Amino acid sequence: MRRTTSGRKHNVEFLFPIVLFLIFSIAAISVILFAAGVYKREVEMAQEHYTTRTSLEYLTEKVHRSDAEGAVSVGTFCGADALILEDVESGGKYVTYIYCLDGSLRELYALKGADVDGAAGTAIIPLKDFQAEMTGDHFLTLSCTDTEDRTQSAITAIRSGK
Repeated sequence: MRRTTSGRKHNVEFLFPIVLFLIFSIAAISVILFAAGVYKREVEMAQEHYTTRTSLEYLTEKVHRSDAEGAVSVGTFCGADALILEDVESGGKYVTYIYCLDGSLRELYALKGADVDGAAGTAIIPLKDFQAEMTGDHFLTLSCTDTEDRTQSAITAIRSGK
């Protein structure tokens, strides 16, 4: 009879660590699979908004770099909304047009008042639409729509005023 009791005790001592290890393994695998799913969704969202985010960051940086008294304005170029940045360091003789044409955001640096073709601008990133609007005296609203019809906007401050 003693033998039977120690046999059961031996089985419990042997099975307990195995069951504990299996529970720990299942929990660890569950956490890893959950984290992988979250990461996959985040990567997909980042890829979906890459074009519009990159465009808005580029435009915001261009505005901040050109921010001087009267150097940043909004208008039209080749029939499309355009961000117009004058080069005040050169006495205002040159202007940069940033606009959307033929499915891409484009930039064209030209002599102010020169008759230039919009197709000559350098394509920066594929975009379906770009809009720029002055909101108030010191704010610029920029909106970009990618080729999948996803639109994002950003508001940036013009620090130098008008």
